[in-house]
Amino acid sequence: MLSMFMIQSVHAQDMQLFNINEKPIAFMESRHYLCVVTKDGNGTQKNHIYRVNDMKEVATTDKDVIGMTDEGYLTTNTFNKKSTFYSFDGKKLWSYPHQAIVTVENKYKNIGLFAHIKWNKLSWNKNMTSVYTIGVDMNTGKQLWERYLPYKVHYPFQHFAISPDSTTAYVVGDSLIKLNLLNGEYQSRPFNGGRPSTVAQRFGKGVMREGIALDKFGQVTYHDYLASGSVVQSMVTGSHSNMVIHQDSMYIADADSLYCFDDDLNENWATALPKDLGSASALRMDDSKLELVNYGICFLDYKQIRIGKPFVATYNRKTGEQVTMVIDDEKVKNEEFVPKGRYDFKMRDGRTIVLYGEGFAISK
Repeated sequence: MLSMFMIQSVHAQDMQLFNINEKPIAFMESRHYLCVVTKDGNGTQKNHIYRVNDMKEVATTDKDVIGMTDEGYLTTNTFNKKSTFYSFDGKKLWSYPHQAIVTVENKYKNIGLFAHIKWNKLSWNKNMTSVYTIGVDMNTGKQLWERYLPYKVHYPFQHFAISPDSTTAYVVGDSLIKLNLLNGEYQSRPFNGGRPSTVAQRFGKGVMREGIALDKFGQVTYHDYLASGSVVQSMVTGSHSNMVIHQDSMYIADADSLYCFDDDLNENWATALPKDLGSASALRMDDSKLELVNYGICFLDYKQIRIGKPFVATYNRKTGEQVTMVIDDEKVKNEEFVPKGRYDFKMRDGRTIVLYGEGFAISK
């Protein structure tokens, strides 16, 4: 999975610098490899793959890299949705006819997660769709399992998170889903990530909230969400936060409440959000507190619409008790909630990676 960054400065004396004369825009990390995604002056995107233990570059490709294992890297074609697994020397190892979502490495097996949307040919719209979710053995390219996930409101793999042991995917769809990556078995519980639209919403214009950073903590906008084809016709969607997983608890908000679940989706606590204000939001854990930034927007037929009002609230992480709440349409702006200065991120081995103008740096 990719994360986006902005960097203003780097202290070179503390960092190992990698000048690649291209602008880094994202990175992803597997157990032993790091992929830095860049764009050059012509807008051409490349993927530079490094072996983490010695930071030697082992591969460069302009293909869209989805994930990596010790054997190579998995790419997917955004046009025909086909995926291919390559060795680090560029040799094609196998292909699969569907779109790759993510790769995971766990103590049992390296698994690629794929998805295939099947439209109901008897329906004129997207309200009758299903997603066939497929687990593939990354070593062989052979299918391990396939499961059917119906959806009418929220495409399941627009937002998901992988458990710390890499055996489970928690997926936001029409419901909140726990998907076993080893065998495809899943369980779900009700979750308000979208709802049918009103006539006024369907025929109204999309309205942007000026200056709002759509993801305070990751700097990822929803532009890709609007262009992905994952927005379901005539449905208001995206009314939820990201997932925060800590030890054996998962925290997430939908349009109605902020929740704490155990790893089997049993509810530990739920705290209601202000009535009719819940929308697309961002959630962060800070020691004993949870901070929720609600943006007051959702998505409908490839346009952004206003839903409720923006607000910022903090909650006790153990009990869910609301600590603070600010509902103010004017103050929930980019300048209020985007941290200033340099962004530092921890790699799996504890080192810090920083992306800057034409390269990246890693703490020594």
